[in-house]
Amino acid sequence: MADSREGPGGPERVGSEWPLYAAVYDEILRLISEGVYPVGSQLVGEPEFARQLGVSRVVLREAIRALEVDGILIKRAGIGTFVNEPYPVIESSLTTNYGMTEIIESGGLAAGTASIAITEEMLDAKYAARLEQPVGTWVRKIERVRTAAGRPVALTVDYVPVLSCRTSCEELADGGSLYDLLESWGIVVRNGYARLIPTKAGHHVGKALGISAESIVLLIEQVDCDKDGRVVMFSEEYHVRTAFRFLVRRVRGTPEKVSSSRDGRSVRTDDQYLGNW
Repeated sequence: MADSREGPGGPERVGSEWPLYAAVYDEILRLISEGVYPVGSQLVGEPEFARQLGVSRVVLREAIRALEVDGILIKRAGIGTFVNEPYPVIESSLTTNYGMTEIIESGGLAAGTASIAITEEMLDAKYAARLEQPVGTWVRKIERVRTAAGRPVALTVDYVPVLSCRTSCEELADGGSLYDLLESWGIVVRNGYARLIPTKAGHHVGKALGISAESIVLLIEQVDCDKDGRVVMFSEEYHVRTAFRFLVRRVRGTPEKVSSSRDGRSVRTDDQYLGNW
């Protein structure tokens, strides 16, 4: 691999469409996957590594930084750069409304909670719209760092109207299911509406999950409804991108039109509900 556009096998994939650091990124991944650099091993020094790969140190640094952001490499101050322990891959279907505990355990991993913070606050306009409540309504905010096999993989933030709560929610500290807790209060979730948003972790989420603030995480925003279609909870889940693989079954069709109920009120279809976001 070389910085020039011409290499032993022909033109290199460089330029705006395929920056050279991306090719170096892939090459380092290959070396890791083939066991040249096993988990826990330290990369050779920057000058030597750049020479081996046939690239400049500037390009190598850019590739290594991208690998750090993705959690594949970890830099230890004053020591060097090491191959990080890979995340367990948790596969789940988005078709069924599973809770985080169920998702993790379905992958054969122990689900846990590394930390929990329960506060009460008033809804601003954004969250009031999500929960279909007036601005200023008091909600209980439950923020948890969820773990799989002891490793933080998701930060979940759930908002439940205070008037719905029958307990302090402290029982969730042991990794319990919020859906089960809602059912114990007589609130049964029948369906949910979710949207997926790739976004940067930012300082707060990054610190909670032990990843770079620049790391891309998968944010799932979801409203949960009871059998009468009333919104009972709104959630924000920040997933470590390399720890989850979500699957969804998609059916070919055309958007439905609004129908009317017996009392004359218009009824939103699923597609139209999501469109309101």
